[in-house]
Order: sequence, then C-alpha cells, then structure tokens
Amino acid sequence: MTGSRLWTALVVAALATSSTGCLSSAQLAAVRQFSAATTAVGDLATSEFVVLRNETISMNEARLTLPGIDPGEPDQTNLDESFDPEDVEARVRAAGVLKAYGELLLALATESQTEEIKKASDSLLANLSALPSADQKLDKEQQEALGTIVTSIGGLIVEFKRSKAIRTIVADTTPQIVHLCDLLARDFDPDGDHLATGFLATTETLKERAFEALEAAQARDDKVASLAAYRAAQAGRDKRAMVLARASQSLRQLRKAQDQLKTAMDSRKPSVSDIKEFVATAKALHSAVQVLAKGK
Repeated sequence: MTGSRLWTALVVAALATSSTGCLSSAQLAAVRQFSAATTAVGDLATSEFVVLRNETISMNEARLTLPGIDPGEPDQTNLDESFDPEDVEARVRAAGVLKAYGELLLALATESQTEEIKKASDSLLANLSALPSADQKLDKEQQEALGTIVTSIGGLIVEFKRSKAIRTIVADTTPQIVHLCDLLARDFDPDGDHLATGFLATTETLKERAFEALEAAQARDDKVASLAAYRAAQAGRDKRAMVLARASQSLRQLRKAQDQLKTAMDSRKPSVSDIKEFVATAKALHSAVQVLAKGK
C-alpha cells in the first residue's frame, strides 16, 4: 500500500469510527489540508484580479501606441474597462474571505494559541463585513455569532472546544463560502461571460489591431512596434487563459470540498463514503493549487 493510500485509509478508519464530540487526529489532518488549500486559493485569486486589471490597462495602452489607430479606440478614459477599482476591490474582498476562512480553520486545527485564533477570526469578520451587500449571505447577527464562537473558546484551548468551534464555523459559513466560490469561479471562467472573458477579449482586440497595423506599416519602427504589440497580446492571452481555467477549476473543487466538509462535520459519525469523497477532493484541490502557483 502506498503512502498516499495508507494515509487515506487511516483517515477513513479514524473518521468512520469516531463517535465523540472531539475530532480525531486524522480528522484534524484532513481539515488542515483543506484549510491550507483554501488559504492558497484566496491568495491566488487576490493576486490574479490585480494582474488582470494591470494587464488590461497595459493592453489598451499598447493599442493607443499603434500607428493608424482610430481616435477613441480604446477609450482613454476607461483603460481598465470592467476592472474598475471598486469592482476589483469587491472581488479581492471575496477572495480575502476565503483566505481568512482557511486561516481560521487552520489555526483551530493546529496547536495555535488564543491570540492567533482571535487574529484569524477578526480577519474573517472584517472581510465579511466589507463584502458588497449583494454578496453577503450572513447577516450582522450571524457574523457577530461567529466572533462569539471564537470568544467562547477561552484561554484554555482544549480539543473539545476546538472541535466544537470547527464544526460550528463550517456549518454556519457554508452558504457564504459556497456563494463566493461560485462567484469567483464564474469570474475566472475563460469560457464564461464575466471578467475573465472581458480580459481575453481585450487581448484579442489588441492582436487584431496589431496585425492590421503590421500589414499597413511602411516605416521600420512602425513594423517593430506593431509586431511587439502582437506578440505581447498573444503571450498574455496564452498564459492568462491557462491560469484562469485552472483558477476557475480550483474554486469549483473548493466549493465541492466545502460541501463535503460540512457533511462530514454535521455528523458525529460520518459515513466512510462521505469521508473518502472529502479526502479525495481536498487532496485534489491542494494539488491543483500547487500547480497553479507554479504556473503563475
């Protein structure tokens, strides 16, 4: 039996036979893996939105320098297009919730001290309260209740308190986490009709205009500039399309893992099949995030 299969078997056995309120060491190990991946997804989503806005501006600036470009194309007053600062900030807040959620679960599933847990909890609550109202799936009372959960742990962090806090936080935040995963996965989907496709359309337009300018250019400098713009657009599209597709897939995996984690936490004695599914999804998510990080 390989190390990976042995680990999975141990997790399944320990979780399936656990009937107390405390999470077993294997359960906590699974939660830690899920939490680390969740934090990484939040980090990557945050940086990717900033990159998309910056590159959209760069692509439009490159179009402005092409010889023979029509006035007003692109609009010099709207070089960031759909990536307005307030829209990007809203998405960064959404990614920040995922990151803080992962950090809080990770702190609770390890031997972190009260101060670290409180810091992670404060970060989660700050990001939740800063979400646009349309994206808030927890009202003020529910958000305050989350803070109370952490406060109730007290100075003496025993395993029972950790386990109870993890179970409650997972149950209470699932609607919010699922919504944000769906929202961000849709934004990153290169085959959708939201932010990712807007960026890819911008690169495609630059390619077309650069090619037209290259064919019409007479002066050597114009040819060089047009060719450089074309290559920049092609390279930007190729790299970002790959990253966007993987980011969208990772967020869908995170949504699935969150649902499975809730199912496992809802029961004092979760089924073997429930745990097998969660372990497999959490490991796949963790692997996907590692690949995505390298791709960036």
